[in-house]
Amino acid sequence: MKTIFERCKKNHAASARVENPCLPLPSPYMFTLMNDRELRALVAHLKIIVKRLTSADMSGDFSSAFRGSGLEFAHIRNYEMGDEIRSIDWKSSAKMNRLMVKEFVQERERTVMVLLDISASLRTGSQEQLKESYARNVAACLAMMAQNTNDKVGIMLFADKVLKYIAPRKGASYSAQAVHELLSTPCQSSGTTNFEAALNHLAAMRLRNAIVFVVSDWIAPTEHNPTLLSFLGNKNEAVAVRIIDPRERSLPDIGIVPTFDPETGHIVLLNTSGRAGKELNILLGKRLHDQKQLLRKHKFSVLDVEVGSSLVDALATFFHTRARS
Repeated sequence: MKTIFERCKKNHAASARVENPCLPLPSPYMFTLMNDRELRALVAHLKIIVKRLTSADMSGDFSSAFRGSGLEFAHIRNYEMGDEIRSIDWKSSAKMNRLMVKEFVQERERTVMVLLDISASLRTGSQEQLKESYARNVAACLAMMAQNTNDKVGIMLFADKVLKYIAPRKGASYSAQAVHELLSTPCQSSGTTNFEAALNHLAAMRLRNAIVFVVSDWIAPTEHNPTLLSFLGNKNEAVAVRIIDPRERSLPDIGIVPTFDPETGHIVLLNTSGRAGKELNILLGKRLHDQKQLLRKHKFSVLDVEVGSSLVDALATFFHTRARS
């Protein structure tokens, strides 16, 4: 799967003239790293999000969303308001003539790996926030949620190669360090996304029944790594978190549009009008659909987070749906 920029060149590049096509496009393609005060404020804000995601009415969703959660049967007790329907023991309920539920306890700790793509393509966007901001925030929330459930947390940051790796460990101070790296490590200014390098590094760890989140815009040739994808999907609970800008789903009819590929430095003129525009939007939709099917084929769950939408809603809906599937 070629990048969307490469695939659009052949059919949709316009012949319009521009005065200086070599000039880089202006903001929002520029990103300034936060200072310590801004970083602390962001961490505090994300802690509020995580608290909402682990509130009383949603407390079991993250823990029970994955089959490898390490729970073992403890005892049977009376049904209480708020218990999950799937926890009801119908045989015991029939004998006792009242609803009974099975109680489980944590059997063993889990390992949660959060992989964050910090390649140049994340430094783009059509909304108030860049894809990079959403990707970092999602990755940090996932690490915090894992720490809150007393799981071991590890992180990996990658672009054209693995740039930083912190082995899975437990503890609040260790989790805080991981979150700091996720939020503060600079994105690469150029270079393509190399999923193969990241997935190879992860496969070499020989994890079993771990929960693996890969946070990226997934604008890369993923079909070139079927063996790695299948290995991770079969041995672990793998989740592809796709950070999607609305303009990656469809483009409005506004004529000739210059688009900048930050990984190659190329500027491509796209015709968004008439038949060419309709074909372009079909291509955009097909890319997202085909990629989701490919990931599911290799047993990856897919969590789509759209830039500009509610981060809380996206995460809550995903975990709630998985916990009850």
